[in-house]
Amino acid sequence: MKYVCGDQHGELAWVKKAVEIAGDDPIIWLGDYCDSFYATVHTQLETISEIRKHDIKIFGNHDNHYLTDDRNFRGSGWNPEARPLLKKKLKTLDGIYCHVEDEYIITHAGIVDPLAEHYDIDDLNKMAEHLNSFFGNYDNSLAIYNVSPTRGGLDDIPGIFWCDWSELKDTKVFKKQIVGHSQWACLKEGYARHDDIWNIDSLQSKKPMMLKLKEGKEPEIVWL
Repeated sequence: MKYVCGDQHGELAWVKKAVEIAGDDPIIWLGDYCDSFYATVHTQLETISEIRKHDIKIFGNHDNHYLTDDRNFRGSGWNPEARPLLKKKLKTLDGIYCHVEDEYIITHAGIVDPLAEHYDIDDLNKMAEHLNSFFGNYDNSLAIYNVSPTRGGLDDIPGIFWCDWSELKDTKVFKKQIVGHSQWACLKEGYARHDDIWNIDSLQSKKPMMLKLKEGKEPEIVWL
């Protein structure tokens, strides 16, 4: 059994509650560990330190933009004054870009069909291996970093850090996914679904939750 926890953005209390509920069971974190609307930089650093102790750490767009000098990666919440501290702390995480668990492929924002076709991969584990091979390579020409017009970019194919929830509807290649990133879709319920594709970016809904994964069973919502 494993748990999946959505975007954190310095919410230390949520992280501690998730850890308490999970107990000895592993947690898969979906990234965006920093850039808070109200948490101090100190609290964000504490949040990263707590997450560092636990299991699988997927990176998000709000993490990446502190780890590269390329201005093209910078998004909302970018804090130049805090960057040295956040970068140093983020680099202590043993991070990845993708994880497969119980037939679900898990990334920060999602994998659309055109991206799967771009890499000519339709196997879960092969796609995870391929995406993770790019970890730490901040070449913004890589398709994984694409930003489509839906999120204010110019790329035809959205990448795994900036894919919008609306772009995952009717996905045919990877039909079972767990993502975060698109908080607007979770404002009402704390989560959203396109059949077997889950969005658990519950931060702004004020209904913090995570998913419990148990082999062969439907993911279970766990409220924090």
